[in-house]
Amino acid sequence: MHERRQVFDTPDPIILSTEHRSIRKRCTCGKLNAGTFPKEATAPASYGPNVRAGALYLLFGQHLSVERTADAMSTMLGAQVSTGFVASLAKEAAGGLTSFIDVIRRRLTSSFLVHADETSDQVRTDKWWFHVVSNELYTYLFASPTRAKSAPDEVGVLPEFAGVMVWTCPSGSRRRGSAVPPTSWPGPSSVPGPAPCSPRHPSSS
Repeated sequence: MHERRQVFDTPDPIILSTEHRSIRKRCTCGKLNAGTFPKEATAPASYGPNVRAGALYLLFGQHLSVERTADAMSTMLGAQVSTGFVASLAKEAAGGLTSFIDVIRRRLTSSFLVHADETSDQVRTDKWWFHVVSNELYTYLFASPTRAKSAPDEVGVLPEFAGVMVWTCPSGSRRRGSAVPPTSWPGPSSVPGPAPCSPRHPSSS
């Protein structure tokens, strides 16, 4: 007879350091050749992709502030990152998403049905609008200083869209047409004005 009890836990946080060395050799022709560093070795001392990914997840996935992200990385993972390092990751991550965003944009453009909407927020001291175009698989979110239709047009999703779009009613109670499926109308390329506020069912058309 025996009794078993299992305890699951994570290991103590530890930072591993890997040193990379670039060796230089001079060819018999006189040319000096040097080995290349991996892309994560951007300086004599730098944080690797796992630390960067962890900070980005806390910053954007869990919506922590820059200060709280740096503190969490230090307390939970033992990575003594600075707030400047955390703040710099946003631009770095955005640059790595360029090709991915192009794919999302093309797939939304070629889909049969999309939903579009927008909401406001403050950027520094100005009021900006966060627009979204999405379907059941993909979501494209982007910011613009304007609420107008020109914003989603400029990012390249709606000008080429020829399918069915569900958009928020621009006035009154701002009832969402998408709340009554399949409340919709042709894409903006064929609609000169705003969509009607009263949703139509297929049976009533």
